[in-house]
Amino acid sequence: MSTTKRLPAFNLDQTPIQRLCLGGRMDIERLEKWFRNRCDGDWEHQGGITIETFDNPAWNIKVDFFDLEHNFDESISSRNIERSENDFIKFQYDPGKEVLVIFCGISNLKEAFEIFFSIDPVEVD
Repeated sequence: MSTTKRLPAFNLDQTPIQRLCLGGRMDIERLEKWFRNRCDGDWEHQGGITIETFDNPAWNIKVDFFDLEHNFDESISSRNIERSENDFIKFQYDPGKEVLVIFCGISNLKEAFEIFFSIDPVEVD
């Protein structure tokens, strides 16, 4: 007798990233609050955060700070992790553009954001 593993149901009102984080594997509330706290009527139109997937497979996160105060500089690359071809996190900060790019393996998204929030923290109520 075979057993079919069922995925938990998700709410269609959830954002795509919330659906990716089913089961509490990632603290999505922290990301939501980080974003909400920076929306000032200007930044969200000029800067922002983008989360994409690549076909190798990997994640690509781009944070455009555009005039926001933050705690990042070029030294963030010292936090790079390369365990294997598929288990990695790479940080790159461009001070001229005020942009942070995080490229990480398919199973490293949570860890990448944990490092991100350790540098630019936000408290969740």
